[in-house]
Amino acid sequence: MTESFTPDVDDTVFSDLLIGKGLKPLAQHGAAVFGTNGMLTLLGTNGDVIDSAPLSEVTAKRSVITGGQTLSLLLGDRKYNASAKHAGPVGAIKAAKQMMGLIESHKS
Repeated sequence: MTESFTPDVDDTVFSDLLIGKGLKPLAQHGAAVFGTNGMLTLLGTNGDVIDSAPLSEVTAKRSVITGGQTLSLLLGDRKYNASAKHAGPVGAIKAAKQMMGLIESHKS
């Protein structure tokens, strides 16, 4: 049975994300939850937890090949791709920049 996750009311949630691992899609309408507890949690389409890691251990970079619309996320040693492509090119770039900012703000 997969673990279900409910974000806290103060968490920052990016929903309707395409989340994948390499070329394998994991969620067509997933979410990335930036918790007030300092954790990043990736959720599948049905709210099941794909992976989770402390934000201090997460690295991210925008993918050049997608024009910055997709983030390459490294949670520990596990790599994922996340994109808000359903928001269109401008919305996806804005979401990627906002997620990058949240990740970078937790680096010390």
